[in-house]
Amino acid sequence: RPSIIRIALLPINVEKTAHQLPAKNLQWELRNQLLATDNLRFLSPSLVPLDSANDFSFVAQELNSAWVIEGEISENNNQLMVNLRLVETHSGLVMVNHSKNISSTQPQWINYSATFITKFKAILPANSQGG
Repeated sequence: RPSIIRIALLPINVEKTAHQLPAKNLQWELRNQLLATDNLRFLSPSLVPLDSANDFSFVAQELNSAWVIEGEISENNNQLMVNLRLVETHSGLVMVNHSKNISSTQPQWINYSATFITKFKAILPANSQGG
């Protein structure tokens, strides 16, 4: 069995209150997609205090996670602009950025999150494994 890679999944930032449900749907699909892999797992959101969510050194040291997924949803011409990033916690470097306009009437959360995870899974170094 492959070593587990621990990832802190931060809350998705939203531009408007109306985007809170799409953000929850996106996080739900990200969790499902991570759990469907052999070795990618997310930390319980309750482990990351809101005042420490942007403190990557806290995530790296206290939670033993080398990776963070962060993102936001905004609106662009009646579509949702969705942006996710995989960030290496020790350096703060963005390793993968995935942005896409998604129809606000029929969001494609499953495909979007699967594409994002496929993009970043390919670049994860072997020494990123924690736990």
